[in-house]
Amino acid sequence: MQPDISVVIVTWNGRHHLQTCLSSVAAQIAVRAETIVVDNGSTDGTAEFVRSQFPWVKLVALGENRGFAGGNNAGVREARGHLVAFLNNDTAADAGWLRALAAAVDEGDRFALVTSRIVYMHDPDTIDSAGDGVLRWGGAFKRHHGEPASAALVTQEVFGVCGAACMMPKAVFEELAASTMISLRRTKTSTSRTGPGFADIAAAMLPTPSCVMSEARRLEP
Repeated sequence: MQPDISVVIVTWNGRHHLQTCLSSVAAQIAVRAETIVVDNGSTDGTAEFVRSQFPWVKLVALGENRGFAGGNNAGVREARGHLVAFLNNDTAADAGWLRALAAAVDEGDRFALVTSRIVYMHDPDTIDSAGDGVLRWGGAFKRHHGEPASAALVTQEVFGVCGAACMMPKAVFEELAASTMISLRRTKTSTSRTGPGFADIAAAMLPTPSCVMSEARRLEP
């Protein structure tokens, strides 16, 4: 069956996170999705673990560590879905996470990037990030960082999306990548709505439902 969404998860020596993460992806409701795990040359048995415990996952086993951006690029090349979701390996998504993000993508209006509210795992009532903002001098910042989770309950446009848990049409990723103006980095993917390759492409933060990042933070779209 052709998937509507491809979930790309990059990992490097993160086998201990994958049981929780992949189980949560398997539990997504009301979506047709495939899951792609990109193993960045792990030495902890990640590839063998995924093959034996999650045979439905498409494994891309790289012979070297290509980093976060290189791993995600390798995953997108294998993606068959119209939409691509990027998810960190140390997360656990609520069952409605993919459905919520997919419903928010509006390609007709070029509202193409959607991200998640992020709250701490050890303190789910506290926000780590609710999308990215930008300062006048060009620096990015995490919106609502350290504030109560109730501070970000409304879906709204944001400057950039967090690469830990976000979604966009595959065609948009390829369009932006071709312009060499998009970079999925360790912590975030930032976009501007102006300039070559970014004309009228907007990003949104969705507050619900949730996805959980183990040991660090919890993500909520």
